[in-house]
Amino acid sequence: MPALGWGFAGVLGTVAGLLIAPVTYLEPGMMMSVLLYAFAAAMLGGLNSPAGAVAGGLLFGVL
Repeated sequence: MPALGWGFAGVLGTVAGLLIAPVTYLEPGMMMSVLLYAFAAAMLGGLNSPAGAVAGGLLFGVL
């Protein structure tokens, strides 16, 4: 069941990417600003703690 779930998620992700490709201009650095904010939030909350990273994201978003 877990392998089937991962496979299904992969297929849906691929189909979503194929459907959005003609609408938006896709480039490798497209999500760089989001990645920068996510990295800053993870550093604020701690890299070893998922709950701390979420708390850091919320704190970074409010500020």
